[in-house]
Amino acid sequence: MHKSVGIKKRACAFLFDMMVLLGILVFVYYFVPESSNVAVLNGEFNSVNDLLFSGKIDYLTYLNRISIIMQDLDKERIIYGLFNAIYIVT
Repeated sequence: MHKSVGIKKRACAFLFDMMVLLGILVFVYYFVPESSNVAVLNGEFNSVNDLLFSGKIDYLTYLNRISIIMQDLDKERIIYGLFNAIYIVT
């Protein structure tokens, strides 16, 4: 016969599974290094923001530059996005 499992045991098992998955995710983030290109792109992002706030570039130029920088950042961080998607799906 199949014995029913109490809600407390199910909740504890769920929490345990989430902690294991979170531990694996943190482990992966810790050991997968970011490329040096990410630091350069973050610097460019900050400089473009400074140019906009100081009034040296207009908003359209800002949007064009930021969109290119964000696309490059997304390409550099694709592995982190994949790990997040796997974590969410599981």
